[in-house]
Amino acid sequence: MTSPPSYRILEYEKFQESAMVMSNASSPTNIFSTTQSSDKLKHHKTTLITTTSCGRPYFLLVVVSSAPYNAQKRRDIRLTWGVDSDLNSRWKTVFLVAQTRNRMESEALLQEGETFGDLIRADYYDDYWNQTLKIQMAFEWASKYCQFSFLLKMDDDVFVNTRALISLLKNPKTPGENLYIGLVYEPAKVQRYGKWQVSENEYNGTFYPPFCPGFGIVLSRDVVDTFVGLFNVLPRFRLDDVYIGMLANKIGVKPINNPNFELWPDNKDRCRFINSTLVRHTVTGDCLFKVYNEMLSYLSAVKG
Repeated sequence: MTSPPSYRILEYEKFQESAMVMSNASSPTNIFSTTQSSDKLKHHKTTLITTTSCGRPYFLLVVVSSAPYNAQKRRDIRLTWGVDSDLNSRWKTVFLVAQTRNRMESEALLQEGETFGDLIRADYYDDYWNQTLKIQMAFEWASKYCQFSFLLKMDDDVFVNTRALISLLKNPKTPGENLYIGLVYEPAKVQRYGKWQVSENEYNGTFYPPFCPGFGIVLSRDVVDTFVGLFNVLPRFRLDDVYIGMLANKIGVKPINNPNFELWPDNKDRCRFINSTLVRHTVTGDCLFKVYNEMLSYLSAVKG
């Protein structure tokens, strides 16, 4: 396996140090300052507490669901595919993080937020079954405070081939509106037993509306805006990806299946770069760096 090159770690640490200096400066020049306005907070319909903006338009806004204790995963994403180093950045990556009851984790998150300015925070305590709250606050933040064409919602154990994804989204055959794309579950039978069991009191149908599992979902800007307007209409459902499918069904948007959103890749391919891959689940740590470095080599060969 391939660990992150030492020079990249040094660059990251230098960036972290300079960012800390900026965050402690008396002049609030950082557009991702954590200062919040009580007037703005009053108008949030979700648990969102962050009021900072993207500062400039992006073609693709990437929102990553992350647990408070997953600092290492967030760091690895920042060191690999998460940051667009081009002068005219095409994508922006932020991390969705709720509150923690662990004091040390809470203090570390405050410092991380000040240092990198890429944490979007909510005022509820993080829990696996609160993921829908995280989705709602993410969509409201994006809708209120960012200009973007498309939004990728994903988890923090995922590799994204951002260039290939952007190429797909810029393809004239890809709809610019009413877009909901991922790995579609259809028919999506309701599970009455196991980890994702749902009682008949929660949902009395046999099948859910078609939906895409939440490890990677792309939505066009208009769909995100419309979803936010429905949060007070469609009651929150415990399974966040199913809830997105319910919202889409409510407005008549049908998900588009793309097999290059890879939920359970073969073990032989999981840590190997494949150019057709758009989003791949269960890629972290050394595996993530190996795939990323192979992608850089591939891009260099293509350009050369």
